[in-house]
Amino acid sequence: MKSKLSNGDIVLLLLYADNCSSIKGRTRFQKILFVFEKEIYEQYGFNNDLKGQQLFNFYAYDYGPFSTKAYKLLEFFINIGMVEKVKNKNQFELGIDGIGDDQIIDSDIKQFRNSEQSGDMEDITLPSIDKDEEYRLSEKGKIFVKEKLLLFYKDDKKEVLDSLKTKLGKSSLSDVLKYVYSKYPEMTTESKIRDEVLK
Repeated sequence: MKSKLSNGDIVLLLLYADNCSSIKGRTRFQKILFVFEKEIYEQYGFNNDLKGQQLFNFYAYDYGPFSTKAYKLLEFFINIGMVEKVKNKNQFELGIDGIGDDQIIDSDIKQFRNSEQSGDMEDITLPSIDKDEEYRLSEKGKIFVKEKLLLFYKDDKKEVLDSLKTKLGKSSLSDVLKYVYSKYPEMTTESKIRDEVLK
C-alpha cells in the first residue's frame, strides 16, 4: 500500500469510484477532476494524503476550467494500459445549443498545439482525436487500485468520490457545464459559451 497519493492516483481513484463506471468524454473527465479539486480535495483530507504537490493546475479557457496536466495523465494511463478508451455506442452528446464534447475537444487540442509552440509545456503528448469515447479502468488498473490505493478509498472518502462521480457522470453534459459555470464564474472569463451556459 502507498503511504501518499500522487495526482495520478487521484485520477485512478475517481475511475475506480462508483463501481468502476466509465467517464463519458474528455470534457466530463476534466470537469469531474476540477470539482474534485475545488470541493473534495481539502474538505475530505485528500490534501493530507498527497505528496505535497499541485493537483491539476486548472485555468480558465475556451470552455471553462482546463488542465493540461489532467490530459497528460489520462494519456499516460491509456498508454501504459491502466485505462481503456472505449467507443461510445450512442451518438455524441451535445452540450449547450449544439456545442458538444467534440467541439470542446477540438479547442483543447488547439490549446495543446499553441502551448507546445510557445514552449509552455514540456513533454506533452497530443491527445488522441477520437472524440466519441469513454474512459474506464482496465483490469490492470483495477488491480493496481486494489493493491495500492484502497487505503484512500474507504469511509467518507469512498462515499464522497462515489457521490461526485455518480452526480457528474450521470448528468447531461449541459447540466455539468451549468453546475461548474454557475459555481465557479472565475473559470468562465475566457469561455466561448458562457452566455449560452448561464442563460
